[in-house]
Amino acid sequence: MTRANDATIPKIKAVVTMTPDAFLDTFTDSTYCDLQVRPKTAKALIKLSERIPDSVVNDLPRIVVFAPNPHDYGLCIPLAGAPNGADAFIYLAPLLERLSQTEVDFTVAHEFAHAALRHHEPESLMTFSIDEAKKGYLNWNSEVAADELVASWGYEIPKRRKSKR
Repeated sequence: MTRANDATIPKIKAVVTMTPDAFLDTFTDSTYCDLQVRPKTAKALIKLSERIPDSVVNDLPRIVVFAPNPHDYGLCIPLAGAPNGADAFIYLAPLLERLSQTEVDFTVAHEFAHAALRHHEPESLMTFSIDEAKKGYLNWNSEVAADELVASWGYEIPKRRKSKR
């Protein structure tokens, strides 16, 4: 009997279904993300947890969502990262709390799309042509790709982004 070498058998990654609580536990930590004072950000993360496909969630890199208390002037917090750049750090500005829930929902999903597309990895950073740079950042391939992915999750791209393309 011939048996395949274990190294040649493809490993199948199990798809784990994420509940909103499990999603928040996975991607937020009160050290980095104060959802008590960021209610729109909390709602946006919950909405994303309900829309983003489990297969995408299970393939995301380690992500740190940074959404500090808007009343803090600054924070000095440790960030443990992988040496190969596989971890993603997501910053969500306190200013988001002044925007509509739809804008916050889109922004949160858009940043997760960048992580899903691995735009945070060193080889993806700042990799655009001079022509692309001249068009403005909303026309960079990475921005367009993130918008398209978010749209596939059921989000509408804000008019302010569409009008600048």
